[in-house]
Amino acid sequence: MNRANGVSISILIATRDRAASLLRTLDSLFIPSNTSTEDWEVIVADNGSNDDTLAVCRMFSERYPDHFKFVYESRGGKSCALNQGIPMCQGEVLALIDDDVICHVDYLDAIRSSVADSKECVLQGRVHVDYDGKLPDWFDEHFESMMCKIDLGDNICELPREFWGLNVVLPMGGIAKVGGFCPEMGPGAMGFAEDAEFSRRLRRACYRVVYHPRIVVRHQISSHRLAAFYVLKRSYLIGLSFAYYQEVPGVPLWRYTAYIGKEILRSIPRLLLNLSLARWNLVMRTACERLTSLGFLCQHWRFRIGGRPTLTAPVIPVPRFSSAGQPDIVNANR
Repeated sequence: MNRANGVSISILIATRDRAASLLRTLDSLFIPSNTSTEDWEVIVADNGSNDDTLAVCRMFSERYPDHFKFVYESRGGKSCALNQGIPMCQGEVLALIDDDVICHVDYLDAIRSSVADSKECVLQGRVHVDYDGKLPDWFDEHFESMMCKIDLGDNICELPREFWGLNVVLPMGGIAKVGGFCPEMGPGAMGFAEDAEFSRRLRRACYRVVYHPRIVVRHQISSHRLAAFYVLKRSYLIGLSFAYYQEVPGVPLWRYTAYIGKEILRSIPRLLLNLSLARWNLVMRTACERLTSLGFLCQHWRFRIGGRPTLTAPVIPVPRFSSAGQPDIVNANR
């Protein structure tokens, strides 16, 4: 892979049973203006798909042998798939996208220019959201964030939170420093937050995380993700995942339990009032906030009873950075 445009880019996509969606994502990348350059590649890590994902990967491998590679990971979990794909990446920077995004026509050019402007930074790109179907009455900007919309305006700025991995670019050296993704986190494991936990380790290793609005993808949201039950369940699972890398805030667990109980009781009158006034967005907001807190609390009680698992970030062999004698895993709980 050449560096004719100043930087070489590896795009990594973990996927499972989303052949049609993956095809749209790859089609958005393999456009004539991109295929005429040689400084980029795509690696698809298939996490045990049972649909036509393999056929899609073979088609792109045959059409674009200099740009496309794929690998099969039978161990369950998105983190395992990402860790399997990273050693195949030959670029100087790693671009992570999901298998349900459509990349903007100048996605690669935006990465090139943004990396040149912000060397050795982690770059969070902009994410627009496209919805398949009519939005429910309760859906407002609060839930757009839950669907991973990221738009902090047109100016480059420090990202005030952890990054989301559906559109992020990072130096490959960062993986050599902090390890890969924790298999205990993410889809196929706890369901969420593998990227947030990874983001925290990069920050502890002194990497800046910067919002870059030029790097744009469009997140495709299917209609089933707009159902109230899906959003409520997602809120609870997010709370469970947060507990793996966030501590109870500075008080004994029993006292935090009492606090959450009081907050739930206090919210009931407001919930009933909003129900009576048909303020469905406020009803759903309150329910989601309480379910996230409840999931966080329940998971910490599970840790108290059964023990807290150690998050393990595997050391990934990155060819230009790896050295002999590295351990197989690093402790990500530090």
